[in-house]
Amino acid sequence: MRRFFCYTVSMDKKNIIARAGGNACLVALYVIAVPFLMQYVGERQIEEKMGSFAPAVFLLLFVFSAAFMAVVVFGKPALLYLEGHKKEGVSLALATVGFIGVMLVIALAAVLLIV
Repeated sequence: MRRFFCYTVSMDKKNIIARAGGNACLVALYVIAVPFLMQYVGERQIEEKMGSFAPAVFLLLFVFSAAFMAVVVFGKPALLYLEGHKKEGVSLALATVGFIGVMLVIALAAVLLIV
């Protein structure tokens, strides 16, 4: 019997690394874009015009960020795991977190070299 949501094929090591790298790049782009958005809002003093609505928008951005990062980092690994590809799911999650860790080390090294 065919499962309704079973559209995932088994991933080999090359596909896992490529997918993890893509996920990490998407995380990096989002993490870079959010501060630019917040800086833009700060420079335009939009939060002063929004009044008491500004904290609600900030909290909404926080919740959206958490949900978006959860889907990007753990969405496909969870789907793989639940479909019976446990080893591939765990490997993809760990590889994605590993790529994000490498990007963090590179960013910290760049900051320390600049300062």
